[in-house]
Amino acid sequence: MIHTKKIKAVFFWNVVMFLLLAFAASFTACTATDRGSKIINHKCARCHSTKRIYAYKRSKAEWQDIIERMKRHGAKIGKEEIGFLVEYLSAKKK
Repeated sequence: MIHTKKIKAVFFWNVVMFLLLAFAASFTACTATDRGSKIINHKCARCHSTKRIYAYKRSKAEWQDIIERMKRHGAKIGKEEIGFLVEYLSAKKK
């Protein structure tokens, strides 16, 4: 009987840990998406429609070049934001 209680307790805590990790992963994914959208809406959409930004699937190198060019044209984008946008935009599906 005691052995069965231990197994149930271990199973219970494994389920709890799985649910916590799943929640944390989904929260992180939402946060990354939200952050990408916020940067684009606040910094890129000042000059371009978001429809134009998301119109094409581009590689990381292509996004890096485009973002660097926009920065030369006056876009106020920090180094961390550039790296984040390159990752975010290159991972987006058309």
